[in-house]
Amino acid sequence: MEKYIVFDGKGSNVTSWFRKEKIVAFSWSTIAHKTYHYFSLEGDMKRQFLIINFYEHCMKDRVFMVVISGNEGHGCAYDTQASYPQFLFATGDDHGAPE
Repeated sequence: MEKYIVFDGKGSNVTSWFRKEKIVAFSWSTIAHKTYHYFSLEGDMKRQFLIINFYEHCMKDRVFMVVISGNEGHGCAYDTQASYPQFLFATGDDHGAPE
């Protein structure tokens, strides 16, 4: 399974390129039309490159992508991985539950 997002980095710095407004191409057809709780390179705690529009509590979370870099803080099943970092992403055409 392959998914992608291409950003226009012109005029950006090391972190500001990762913004919804900078997207120029993508494989999820709905990603450009959503509102987000997080669309953030820094993310939240041990979750980086976080693109999530429903951030309610574990099983209700709906993400396009997230990088899990550890298991401290959230306590969700998808935070517990055999090794880190783990790259999780929605395999369908819309957001999905992290697995």
